Amino acid sequence: AELQDNPNVCVVFWNASKNVQVRASGRVILETKSVVAQQYWQKIAPKNRRDYSTTVAPSCRINSGDKFLPDFWQAGDLTLHNTAPAFDNFTVLVAEIDKLDCLHSHREGHQRAQFKWSDTGWDQMWVVP
Repeated sequence: AELQDNPNVCVVFWNASKNVQVRASGRVILETKSVVAQQYWQKIAPKNRRDYSTTVAPSCRINSGDKFLPDFWQAGDLTLHNTAPAFDNFTVLVAEIDKLDCLHSHREGHQRAQFKWSDTGWDQMWVVP
């Protein structure tokens, strides 16, 4: 619901062995009950669809020991057919990145570059770290 209200996202990646941080900013498109979502859903084995099969929404408060999975999970009867209703809880996030900020931390001097998408491609510039 929050991403529907505000689709702006920022994702930060860190590579510790290279001391590189990349911050990617843009907008996210939610693919729910769509052809795109269905393409990814078909790749998920029935046993791995458990994460989308809860009978209550994520983060809902439950009493210790409350059952939040459908009965067939306990029976071990996992098929493409009986796990299909979990597709209603499955969403693919497609990020359209339009800005990158890259920082290379180095004891001899940090380096930082920014990239911004425009109609003509990626504009790039060095900036102070």
